[in-house]
Amino acid sequence: MMSNTIFSPLAQENFNRLLPYLQGALQLLDGLECSDSKLIEELNIIVNKLFERKIVMTVFAPSKYGKSTFLNAWLGEEILPRDVVPSTGTAIKVKYGQEPMTYVQFADGRQISEKGTGILSTFAVLEKGNRLRRDIKFIEVFLPHPLLKRSSPFDKFDPLLNLELELVDLPGTNSGFDDPNGKDDFIQKHLLETDIVIQLVNAEAVFTQYERQTLKNWLVDKGITSVIFVVNFTNTIKRKEDQNKAWERARSLAQNFNSQLPRGVNNLYRVDALPALEAQLYQDSLHDTGLPEWKEAMNRLTNLFPYQVTFNDFSVYRLRRLQIVTRKIRNILENQKSIFEDNLKQMENNLQAETLRQQRLAQQLGIRLKSIDHDENGKAFIAWSTHMIYGLKKTVEGLKNIESLSTETFTGKVTEDYYLKNMFKSKD
Repeated sequence: MMSNTIFSPLAQENFNRLLPYLQGALQLLDGLECSDSKLIEELNIIVNKLFERKIVMTVFAPSKYGKSTFLNAWLGEEILPRDVVPSTGTAIKVKYGQEPMTYVQFADGRQISEKGTGILSTFAVLEKGNRLRRDIKFIEVFLPHPLLKRSSPFDKFDPLLNLELELVDLPGTNSGFDDPNGKDDFIQKHLLETDIVIQLVNAEAVFTQYERQTLKNWLVDKGITSVIFVVNFTNTIKRKEDQNKAWERARSLAQNFNSQLPRGVNNLYRVDALPALEAQLYQDSLHDTGLPEWKEAMNRLTNLFPYQVTFNDFSVYRLRRLQIVTRKIRNILENQKSIFEDNLKQMENNLQAETLRQQRLAQQLGIRLKSIDHDENGKAFIAWSTHMIYGLKKTVEGLKNIESLSTETFTGKVTEDYYLKNMFKSKD
């Protein structure tokens, strides 16, 4: 469990304090043969991203909800494939670069890079049968776009606050509960790496049962609550009355979702992606597309993010996800600890009963016992169980420390000094 990220000295110190508890938990899980491979994978993903110096914003929705069109409208140009191709077939990460460039990393280690974004129509789309591009690990697109070169008027006073911005276009979810090609599992892993999830909502079918289920299972249950909903396709609804009904339903459901975002940023916006993109391509008015309001809100969010969400390279959004996984692992270890304690108690009772039996027999025979020999396997079991129980106890205490770390900094209520003093308390 190591990250390729280059940490600042303070972030490295914090990471080193967390790591022993987590490594100990994984070793215990492996030794006890009660490991949950998916849970372990999630833990590794979160830890490797915990101190990464960037703001990751991911667009997430069922297929055909206009994710790529929305990102193109946001960027103001046709960058990502849409319409003429089936759908996004892998994770496309859009970053800042001095010139347009596309970089494809294959699963077998091969790499391809090409100026512009033309190769996306070849490598960034689904294969036949609605299957992911398993031969591709990821695709990165670099653009000289001011949105991606995020800066704040205060960055010159504190350069560490200038975090890189990365936009991610994920494949569409299946819009159903079967996942034969593993696409939904692929999406869930990427959501764990995300700081801000942007979920597109179809105005013609606001929050289907499948979407509500994925909200709970993929986001809420995994501690991902930094979610912004964007209603698309309102323009396709002809009657103004029906448009208003769709918006009110979206607003009602969004209000019930406890989004945790920097102050001043709402969790619901409207952007009609295709009209917004076409307006920019043909230099038409953006009036009624919702795009200007969206851009203003996202500029505000990215400027506030370093001050309200991160302290000393530590994202409280990612911390929440770590705490969710940690609690699940702790529950497994606590259950194993109880099993070991019960077995140990039973073995000790058996040995005590055997000692009494031998003593009574010796008295009946008039024999004076100097010592009582017990089965070596029994002794070894007691020693091993005692050692495991101690290791489980210390690891559980460490995981509880992680779960109790402060996550209030996103509200600005906790000062940096208080946060540093209380962030890593040791019970040792």
